[in-house]
Amino acid sequence: MSIDEVKFVDKLLTFRKHYKEMYYLILIVPSSIKDRVERDYPDIYDEIVEGEDIPKLLYDLRKNLE
Repeated sequence: MSIDEVKFVDKLLTFRKHYKEMYYLILIVPSSIKDRVERDYPDIYDEIVEGEDIPKLLYDLRKNLE
């Protein structure tokens, strides 16, 4: 684990500690690391998706806003 990864995870944990009730955090990650993030850091997000799923996410978001 790199120092940058530790800093990033700490920031997400701090954010969720303070704002979990106000925000729903969707973490977008490359498919190559999704399994590791799900396994090692299940508390840093509300939902995790692969980057290639972005078009579908945006479509669903727009549909829900209409």
